[in-house]
Amino acid sequence: MEQTNAALHEQAISPNGLTTIVAGPADAEIDVIFVHGFTGDPQRTWTLKNGHSLARGEDAGASERPNKVRRIMPFTDASQRSDGSKAVYWPRDLVPDVLPGARVMTYGYDTHIRHATFGPALSKSQVYDIAWDFLQEITAKRENCPTRPILFVAHSLGGIVVKEALRRSSGCYMGHSHLKNVFTATVGIIFFGTPHRGSDPRGLLKSVAESLAKILGYRANKQIIDTLLPTSERLRELRDEFGPLAHRRGWMIHSFQERHGIAVLNGDKVVEDMSSSMDLPAIEMTQHINRNHMEMCRFSGPDDIEFQKVATVLTKIAAGSRALDRETDEAGPGSLSKASRKILLKTLGFDRIDARRLAIKASHPKTCQWLLEQPEYLDWTNASKLTAHHGFLWIRGHAGTGKSMLMKFALDRERKKKDKLVISFFFNARGHELERSMLGMYRSLLLQILEKAPRLQKAFDVLALTVEPNDGYEWSIESLKTVLQQAVLELGGTALVCYIDALDECNESQISDMLSFFETMSREATVTHGINLRVCLSSRHFPAFDITTGLKFDLEGQEGHSQDIENYVDSELKLMGYDDAAQLRSDVKAKAKGVFMWAALVIDLLNKEYNRGRLSSLRDVLSRIPSGLHSLIHDIMTREDQGNGNLLLCIQWVLFSRRPLRLEELYHAITASAVFKGDIESQPVGQGITLPTADIMRRLIVDSSKGLVEVAPSIPPTVQFIHESVRNYLLDEGGLTQLWPALQDGPGPEGQSHERLKMSSLAILKGYKIDDGTRDTLLLKTSSPEYQTRRDAILKSSPLLHYAVTSLLYHADKAQEYGTSQVAFLEMLGADLESFITLTDLFEHREVRRHTLKAPLLYLLAEANCPSLCRVHPDPWYFLQMTTERHHCPLFAARAVGNDSVVATFLELHTAATPTCGRPGPIRDLIHQYFDEVRDRPRIERDFTVRGNVAQAWSKILDSGDETLLFILLTTSHVPWPEFFTEPVFIREGELPPRTQAFLRAASRGQISIVKLLIALGHIEPDVRDNEGMTALSWASKHGHVDVVSFLLSTDRVDANSLDQDHRTPLWWAARAGHVSVVRLLHREAAAWLDAKDRQGWPPLAWAADLGHLDVVRYLVESGEVQVDRPDSKGWTPLMWSASKGRLEVVRYLVATGKVNVEAKEEDGMTPLHIAVRDNRLPTVRFLIDQAAADPGTTDLTGRNPLLHVTEITESASGVKPVALILLATGKCDPRAVDQKGDSAISVARRRRIEDPRKWTELLELYEKPRPTENTVVGTG
Repeated sequence: MEQTNAALHEQAISPNGLTTIVAGPADAEIDVIFVHGFTGDPQRTWTLKNGHSLARGEDAGASERPNKVRRIMPFTDASQRSDGSKAVYWPRDLVPDVLPGARVMTYGYDTHIRHATFGPALSKSQVYDIAWDFLQEITAKRENCPTRPILFVAHSLGGIVVKEALRRSSGCYMGHSHLKNVFTATVGIIFFGTPHRGSDPRGLLKSVAESLAKILGYRANKQIIDTLLPTSERLRELRDEFGPLAHRRGWMIHSFQERHGIAVLNGDKVVEDMSSSMDLPAIEMTQHINRNHMEMCRFSGPDDIEFQKVATVLTKIAAGSRALDRETDEAGPGSLSKASRKILLKTLGFDRIDARRLAIKASHPKTCQWLLEQPEYLDWTNASKLTAHHGFLWIRGHAGTGKSMLMKFALDRERKKKDKLVISFFFNARGHELERSMLGMYRSLLLQILEKAPRLQKAFDVLALTVEPNDGYEWSIESLKTVLQQAVLELGGTALVCYIDALDECNESQISDMLSFFETMSREATVTHGINLRVCLSSRHFPAFDITTGLKFDLEGQEGHSQDIENYVDSELKLMGYDDAAQLRSDVKAKAKGVFMWAALVIDLLNKEYNRGRLSSLRDVLSRIPSGLHSLIHDIMTREDQGNGNLLLCIQWVLFSRRPLRLEELYHAITASAVFKGDIESQPVGQGITLPTADIMRRLIVDSSKGLVEVAPSIPPTVQFIHESVRNYLLDEGGLTQLWPALQDGPGPEGQSHERLKMSSLAILKGYKIDDGTRDTLLLKTSSPEYQTRRDAILKSSPLLHYAVTSLLYHADKAQEYGTSQVAFLEMLGADLESFITLTDLFEHREVRRHTLKAPLLYLLAEANCPSLCRVHPDPWYFLQMTTERHHCPLFAARAVGNDSVVATFLELHTAATPTCGRPGPIRDLIHQYFDEVRDRPRIERDFTVRGNVAQAWSKILDSGDETLLFILLTTSHVPWPEFFTEPVFIREGELPPRTQAFLRAASRGQISIVKLLIALGHIEPDVRDNEGMTALSWASKHGHVDVVSFLLSTDRVDANSLDQDHRTPLWWAARAGHVSVVRLLHREAAAWLDAKDRQGWPPLAWAADLGHLDVVRYLVESGEVQVDRPDSKGWTPLMWSASKGRLEVVRYLVATGKVNVEAKEEDGMTPLHIAVRDNRLPTVRFLIDQAAADPGTTDLTGRNPLLHVTEITESASGVKPVALILLATGKCDPRAVDQKGDSAISVARRRRIEDPRKWTELLELYEKPRPTENTVVGTG
């Protein structure tokens, strides 16, 4: 329970850890957390003592004479003044008035400068260590309010700590998932002079640190200083990762920048404006504070004009947090808000999600009833038999046997029952991508479940730690499966029935995984959890897939199915007045051979003959009709034409269109052909067509296709073949060339068909007159009603125009792919490219994706995914030519939108044109091998853009980690990239050459293909170093990339014991990061040193012990090549470091080796037990006392025993008590023992009673309780 604000006001603020300074109301609306900077203090950083000097916004730094250390170290806080005026600690004194509903905390950490000889040991914590401790402390402090909004206020280095903590929090999963709440609860950050891009660009900071060491005997934490330098790779990595995180969360960020410089920097700023801004204009505001770096976060009072700037920002961010709080009030730890769930639910839907089911005609009243008596169906519906068949029923049948109609019958009947959830998906091979893919199936099924049972929407919470819900969220099959399984397992007593039709119409490669998933889910649901889940599948017999457990039956041979055909024939074949009707019906049934579709088509043909009064020819017609379905389709298409000249054109449009055409589009395509006969220039198809009624358009299409094309009852209505068998016959069985032999010539049916559709589309484009109205429309916002009205009017006058514009290049590319040259087409298109761009942009509803009128044709082809056209473009090698378009060059455009086939084409052209890549050898082999897996590799985002030159583009590509672009750029021989790689003018001061950057980044990221390529090209020396002396081997070792390490070692051109500027070896980095496999590899394959110390005297074992990497510790110790108890320059042993951090497993292991001294003392006289007590590591304390026989009465050099030490330094009595109980229970740690100053644990506890009288009195009573042995001694160390 929090203390009162009055009590907190009197409380001393601990220099380390998180301290509450304003408790706020019990139901506080927001947590405001302050984080100081380098060598700062959780109180002094934010405190102004003589307020009058800054009340008018003056520069305090100019009037005060800094002390010796601060004159040298510009990041150091000014000490408090002692002129008697009242200090203003604004987080405590001013914030409560601005945010009365806030709890305020301040965090302290040790980055102080230490004397080399006197005083406490220098901290060796890195920013990562500080941020991790910070994150854990915040989480612990907010255990009872994990979703309360957080606002961070950070000065200088504190901003880097906050960013790193949030970055770490964003990636916390599994056992650390509770730490994710800090990331999700954050609403804003206020930065004061944070060096996002580093500070001291002239390297002054580094020289200052050296001056401190040489002149005054002081030392600073070099890891922290290195982090602040602009060349810091760690700072760059954090900047690259944090920006996208902040954008996705929509955090409110305000960066205050210092107005004045300081004398020690010759009047320059400590952190320049370029560095103190994150360059995130969408979410960040920047503003100057009229102070220097050290004084910019100290204010004289509420009337201080500079504080008023800050107060305005605090109020704004807190107001935004209230809206967030309302949104997330129902979301607990690891869960999503209702609003987030709603967003994810919305993203599941897609156009035509139920089109196929709706298109299936209802079963005839006298059919399908037999299914209800089918033994397999009865067993499937019997809940008591679920564990036997795991809820599976699979119905198989040949094409056209009526499977879909049977499935729809069963589905409709199931839906009439109100005691269960019923969902379905009917695959549609003739539909859009999502209609015929597993991705669409999972989205549809999940949407149906969650809409029908909203309580199950909490299943989305399994994604809470991995997704950022937004309207553009892209689902993967794996994430859909995860949520679907969770929803099913939360059904409880609710039954779920799922129908999946036409499974064979999905991509064959996806079926096996889907069946495996459903089997696993069903088994777990039905057998383990007793959930009533039933799944009914239908498909053809091929491709052949099966399930391990389940019920199955084939339609062929089923008596009920045969009876269905008989009933259908009897009912639908109109033969009144025909004497031989019974026999004719019998013959139709026999000839159908169980194929429902065949029967339906034949009945239609016979009824037409009957309606014409040709009763005498009925039997002859039937005898001439072939029995097979494909043969019947051929027969229908070759019957008398009756003046129909549109059959082939209609078939080609339906068969080869890029997407299902709308009713009016196909109507326009067919009627336009009457005008267009092939000469585009002389006979353009004009606009202004008047559409008839939908029924008239439908009749034309049915007549043109001889009844083989139908209008699906979708919104909007689209056209499709009456059955997938029609498509199978035309393509798979060679029906097109059988019917039209001329299509076999040249490029074949595919090539000729795509050429015809291209020419038809081009005629539509040529016939549309681009006028001022078209151009004016492009000036409108796409979201405006006027834009929609104008666009609809254009489409009404030319229905096929949208398809023609968006699919012209697609058909041309396909025609080229199949052998019809498009060289002349490209020349013609290039001659009037502005008109094409205008029409393209007219139908682009996202303004950011529109083009300039100067966009090159190759850029448009790359963006439209036209690899074949790119190959025959007049200048295909210009794929790296920079333009003013969104993605700048054709290669970037193709990569950004995921057109890997275009990228592969550019690579082929590039390989052929580049001597080092084109000739046979390892480089070409490497490229080909690489591109076999290109689709799985990271790429630049779709919104990839740069605002400048080649150097900026290169930087963005490096940051994105896009190996594909790196591959091409590093081997290119085309302008302007060679100059960039070789000319010094492109390399900014202090930066590494581009190829060196790429090489080291690739090693760091594990991009072994790039590493291999650069070495194979001879562009890089494998042992090249960065500005801090780190090699590629060090970077790969640090990040645990075993394959890269192994390859580099295999070159025999790297030094496994290379030292960076801080004397850290590759093995040192691997050990520190916990990569035991890399440690083992370096040691065994390259004889790397296991005991090499860094510049600060810490060997790999010390770091591994400190960070708790037990596997590394074990390997190092068992090698026999390290000194297990070797002290560093301050006397600290690996056991001490592991005890300090509470790494109990490491402590246990080290003690068990028998090679460590549990009573060893560091330079201040502390033993491992003393250190564990000081740092409050209770399990480690217990172990050292109970199992390692450590002496609880040991004293340090000042005579303090562990009890006295912990009583002095721990923040509260509550923090002291647990460890005190352990120590007192031993009878060997005397609370009356005094140190050299005369203090004892009892005397210190008495003094501290003022902080919290009740708790410190309780602790004092515990200390004063009589014990069997009491010896008061003065410690001698």
